[in-house]
This record gives sequence, C-alpha cells and structure tokens, in this order.
Amino acid sequence: MKNHAFTLVEVLIVILIIGVLAAIAYPQYKLSLLRSEYSKLKGYVETMHDSVQRYYLSNGTWPKKLTDLDIELAGQLASNDTYIRIKNPSGTECWLWNTGSSGYVACAFTRFNYNVRYEHNFLGSSTDRNCYTGTSETDTIVAKLCQLETGKTSTNKYYKY
Repeated sequence: MKNHAFTLVEVLIVILIIGVLAAIAYPQYKLSLLRSEYSKLKGYVETMHDSVQRYYLSNGTWPKKLTDLDIELAGQLASNDTYIRIKNPSGTECWLWNTGSSGYVACAFTRFNYNVRYEHNFLGSSTDRNCYTGTSETDTIVAKLCQLETGKTSTNKYYKY
C-alpha cells in the first residue's frame, strides 16, 4: 500500500507562501481600517463644523464651547465644555477650539500606534481642512492615508485640502 502524505518540504513551502501573502495583505488591511476610522472622523468634524456655521448665522458670534452647538454629541464633556471624548472602540476624541482670532473643530484617533487628526478651521485667516499625522515622516501608513484623502503630499505634519 502506497502512503499518500505531504512531505515536510511541501508543508514548509505552503507555510512560506501563506506568510508572504499575509505580509503583503496586512499593510493593506491596516490602511483599510484607518480609512474607515478616518471617514467616521471626517463625518464627526463636518457635522460639528456645520453646527458652528449655523450657530454663527443665528447669533452673529462664533461658539466658544461644544455645548453651544445644536447637535447631540455622544461622550463625556470635560469641565470647560470645549472637549469631548466620543466613546467608541478606537477612542476618538473631538474638540472645538476658539481663541477669538482662530478657531477650528477637530477629531483625532489613535490606531495601530498611529495618531491621525482631521480638523476644519472656521475662524481666522484660513478655513482649511487638514489631515494631521502626528509625525514628520512622509512614508508612514498615516501619511499615505492623508495623501489618499487630500490628494496631496506634504513635507510636514499637515496635509491641506
């Protein structure tokens, strides 16, 4: 009777092939998860920015705290009411910043030890939207995320829309 079994070399080759495929797929998987989180982040910021604009149209001044906005934000407000932590698995944090001469709404998250922030200015010399990577390196996965989202490259931490 002839024995029908795999040799050790055949098993090792299959394991090697699976390892190579996993090494190729994992960065794309991480980028896909980061893009998903970033889309949620942008949604939070744009909703807050729209509310800031409505507040200005109604009151003639820019809001100073998140509780001034006409939207319900899930999370715990800090004592100064300008910061909120959205409760979700990625630990997204959002805030409103208004110094009187500059102002923006922003949200940020940390995933896979990468920090990503999206902000939309509403007051000051610029009303830019920015993707912020938290690192000056331009070849990281979050830099690639910001490049994909903005269509631009950057030599610093910000990718302007």
